[in-house]
Amino acid sequence: MDRISQYKDHHKGQTCAVLGGGVMLPVDLRAIPQVDILMGVNQHSLILPLDYVAFCDRHMWNYVGGFKDIKKITNLSHWKDSNVIHAGECPPIGFSGGLAVWCADQMGFDTIYICGMDQYNDYGGREYWWQGPQSEPFHPKHISARDDLKRWKQFIDGMQHPERIYFVSGRLKEIHQ
Repeated sequence: MDRISQYKDHHKGQTCAVLGGGVMLPVDLRAIPQVDILMGVNQHSLILPLDYVAFCDRHMWNYVGGFKDIKKITNLSHWKDSNVIHAGECPPIGFSGGLAVWCADQMGFDTIYICGMDQYNDYGGREYWWQGPQSEPFHPKHISARDDLKRWKQFIDGMQHPERIYFVSGRLKEIHQ
């Protein structure tokens, strides 16, 4: 199993799109210029020709493990597969999207577009973790999400090159750009 440190600046001079599972993913993809590398988050974008897929949850292996043409990035060390990159050095953010963005930064991309990391708002009761008190109406089950946007901002600001990261849509765009 490779380590993410072996990929430091591996993609210098290239562009990347990190693809989350938000409802704006198709719109966001059409809003950015063509990129060199696609990095999916969890299983959401496996329909696309991904180069990498990042995940933090063990059960994701059931969805991503069979894709032998895609490098898997995870902070878990359960799999000794040659197609797995261990990213245990990633500061704890607790979200696969954060892991993907941090790894893209470590890999040295000149530009990193973040697509599909917007909020669902109220599409059939579905929500994202960062929908807390900043979202109206506030749902009590998100009490632990109170500081998520602040945590994301601190997390991104602590990266090597936060100025290379561009959220295409959503609340994270408001706090970062």
